[in-house]
Amino acid sequence: MYSGIIPVGGKNPRYPYPATENWQKAIGGHSIWLAVTVEALPGSGSGMQRMALDITIYAEDMYNFNPKQKDISTNIPDSENGRFEVVGLGHEYINKSTVFRKVDYEIKAETLYN
Repeated sequence: MYSGIIPVGGKNPRYPYPATENWQKAIGGHSIWLAVTVEALPGSGSGMQRMALDITIYAEDMYNFNPKQKDISTNIPDSENGRFEVVGLGHEYINKSTVFRKVDYEIKAETLYN
């Protein structure tokens, strides 16, 4: 299964903008998405179902200067620092990351089918 793109730092309170200045400057608003493989296996007892999930979380962000936006801490407009991109002293770039998690749990089989 794949999720859609999830914006981090947008209007959804579940995925807020980074709270600290260091993280605001390091990554700010970015996008994540998930790929999940699910395997249903026999559980340890009668009526139990074991679920094994392999979850890969992908994150991507472009370091750049956004016109009409400003630094939260200093209030300096991005257009001020964006000059460095124009004159060649600064360059935008893409950050990518992946994280893998394995989740294994048991539930009552009737929960799956009711």
